[in-house]
Amino acid sequence: MGSSKTMDRIFLRYLSSISAPGVRALLLVLLLTACLLAPVDAQDTSIDDSGPASLGSRDFPADIPFEDWKFEGRVATYVQELIVQSGGAGLGLGLIFSIAMLFHMFCWGMCCNCCRCCCFKQDEIRECACSEKQNRKYLLILACLITLSSIGGVVSIFFNTSTTFESIETSLTDVQLSVQDAENFICAGFVPTQLRAGSELSDLRTSAGGNVQLMARCDNGSVGAFMWQIDVRINNTFDFGLSIIDGTDQVLVLLNTTRDDLRNATDEYQRNLNLYNNLTTATLTAEDQTNTLRSKGKYQDQVPNVDYDQISTEELSEATSALTVANRAIVEYDQIRSDVSRTIKVDLQQNVGDELRRQRVNIITEISRIEVQLIDTVEDLVDAETTLEDNKEEVSQRESWAEPIVALIFAIGMICVIIMLVGYLIKRKWVITMGGYIIFSIFIWLCLALGLVLVFSMITYDSCGCEGDFTADGCKTTKTLFETNTDYSINIGETRVNLSSTITSLLLCPSRTNSTTNYVYSPDSNFIDILGVRQVFNMTSRVQSPINRLRSASDELVKTSEIDLAIQLLDQARGLSYVEVSDLRNFNENGSIVLGNLTTLNVTLTELRDNESDPRWENLYYTTVPISSEARTNNTEALTSLQSSYFAVLASETLLDSTIPAQQRQTNMSTERAIGNLREIDELLLSTRNDSRRIIDELESLVRFILEINRFTPCAFVGSFYSSVIITTYCETTYKAFDSISPGAITCLASMLLAFFLLTGMRDCVDFHNEELEEENDPELRIKDVKDGKDELGHSPAAREAPMVIAGASTQLNEVELVPKPPPVAEMEQEPYPDDDFEKDPPPPGAPPPDYGHEEMGPQAVYGSRDAVQDIVEAEPEYRDDDPM
Repeated sequence: MGSSKTMDRIFLRYLSSISAPGVRALLLVLLLTACLLAPVDAQDTSIDDSGPASLGSRDFPADIPFEDWKFEGRVATYVQELIVQSGGAGLGLGLIFSIAMLFHMFCWGMCCNCCRCCCFKQDEIRECACSEKQNRKYLLILACLITLSSIGGVVSIFFNTSTTFESIETSLTDVQLSVQDAENFICAGFVPTQLRAGSELSDLRTSAGGNVQLMARCDNGSVGAFMWQIDVRINNTFDFGLSIIDGTDQVLVLLNTTRDDLRNATDEYQRNLNLYNNLTTATLTAEDQTNTLRSKGKYQDQVPNVDYDQISTEELSEATSALTVANRAIVEYDQIRSDVSRTIKVDLQQNVGDELRRQRVNIITEISRIEVQLIDTVEDLVDAETTLEDNKEEVSQRESWAEPIVALIFAIGMICVIIMLVGYLIKRKWVITMGGYIIFSIFIWLCLALGLVLVFSMITYDSCGCEGDFTADGCKTTKTLFETNTDYSINIGETRVNLSSTITSLLLCPSRTNSTTNYVYSPDSNFIDILGVRQVFNMTSRVQSPINRLRSASDELVKTSEIDLAIQLLDQARGLSYVEVSDLRNFNENGSIVLGNLTTLNVTLTELRDNESDPRWENLYYTTVPISSEARTNNTEALTSLQSSYFAVLASETLLDSTIPAQQRQTNMSTERAIGNLREIDELLLSTRNDSRRIIDELESLVRFILEINRFTPCAFVGSFYSSVIITTYCETTYKAFDSISPGAITCLASMLLAFFLLTGMRDCVDFHNEELEEENDPELRIKDVKDGKDELGHSPAAREAPMVIAGASTQLNEVELVPKPPPVAEMEQEPYPDDDFEKDPPPPGAPPPDYGHEEMGPQAVYGSRDAVQDIVEAEPEYRDDDPM
């Protein structure tokens, strides 16, 4: 900074040392032009806080919502600051300069010469040094530079406006890409492609079989694909649970089968007891009959002493206890069967099953509602994308004529400057006047155009608040604007979420991906966690009721101890009911003899029954010959008793050989089958409890899976949109576009203003030039000038440095004094050196006239009339300058 100030002082000192006013004015214009064009050149590198918009201090009311903006308070203050710092949107400055231009036109006689006053009268201007012929070329150079400056301003505006249109197209493309990113975020692939192709969303849903099936067409990596996975997971989980609930029917079937087997086993125990009782009765009868015959002393040979074995009283008691125990096992089982049947039919199949079906519908309804919102959003985004594409094409179509429109507006002033310059070059005052009037007429409107550019630039600068740091964190005012103006809610399912508290986190959402561009989860980089809506997807309340019912039913199915008791009772009954058959086979050989004798006696009795005189009657129990009727009756009864005993023993033999073992085998089979069924029931109940826990695990896993949606909702595209579109395109590119237009517009307007003031004054130079031409072409005018004491350049005697005499003359002329043409201006402006013989002051009276070296004129003085003077003037060499000035 110190060196810069030193250079400035050196330059100003050098500028002040320049004596020629034209050169000094030229350097000032060059300096002004460099200052005005400096921002234009700077735009190619960077524009931070050096543009016009950054000048001044303004309080942008970013913390007031747009809907509450009224022309009062801070809003009114900000508007006033904009108006003041933009020169009344350009109109104020335009009005001030227009008034100055109006006075300037009056003073320089653009309306009529009578308006001139004071030093602006033409005679006064003619005496001014800057209007002298040798200085007019500096004014012309200055006018040309001003004209070039205006051309440079217009060119700068043109290139910057073309950059502006490119920025608009780029911003529309960036917005379009951001919209496509949002589409791909929701449902990439088939759905947006078909919607862009013109398909209706309703037709897509119908052809897919519904909105849920339409989500299946979303590509992996999008939220839609994960929502489809949620749908599949929901169906699989509830199908699994319901299939297990429905599978408990086999427990009911087995319960009924086991009940029948237990009843059959109990019946077998009853039959065993009956057989044992029948066997005991038969053996007792045979023993009693045999003992009766032997006690009478008859048939001793035929009826030997036989020891009949029979079932003991203890064994009969055990068989009776077996039946009792079996019946108790049935009672225990019936309780198990009742409890399990109620648990399965009511708690599981009815309550849990119905609750699972109901909550399945509720969860699918909530998820489907979100899916419908997502697909509808895709349709809205595709419509927005189409609109952006139309706008992009419209901008592209209008670019050819709209791109130069701002430059053309300011080019009008440039053309007017050129017109005034051309008017001066061709020495036509009316052309200069016409250009000046046009500039005066349009200047205020061009100032308005500049003011609007400044206003837009200031608004952009203030609404971003980047202060040269064009980053998402650097543009603080933009974040405040979003926080203030997003105080509204959006629906996610049935939950309303307010955006104002989370919009900053969304706008600054970072991109977190791995080397394969897959999303790497973090709480600050996804919609669900930032918006705090993870609970919307928490289905715990939906599955808690069936989970609680499943746990309760699972506890009711714990029947292992009861089943073990029933099995123990059946085992006990089976042991008590068993009788070893070999223990009953204790007949000795006499038993066979008894059976044989009884058979023989039976045959004999049959033969004697109708022959009362047969001598074999004597061997019978009751004997009389001839046999009496009473004896015959007694014998018949005795033989009948023996016959009954025979059949009783025969029946016992049959039971021992076949019936009882077969019955015991049947009893064992029924008991074993019942025990096996009980064990299978216990295993099925255990499996059902395990399946219930699996259902609970699946339901809880489903809840956790749905809650993982935050790992599939990265919001990086929002941060990218904010950074690329809002910060880069709007805050940086748009601001730079407006800010870069401003220097060119200011340069153009300043050039117009300078050209107006300069070329309006140079109208008099045209008059002077024309007078000089007339004077050169008319000798009378030249003689008049000489008589008036002026040379051909219009110099008065006071401007001469020596008396006007004829070279070599000893006395002055009475009528006119002629001297050679003065040396060139460059020689006139040179200061004499001390050793020169040239004397600046006139010689004293009586001194000889100075010798200028014009020897051709001779030493004699010239005297004569006006004609003689005219001859001398015409004999002088003509110093006529061809310069148009």
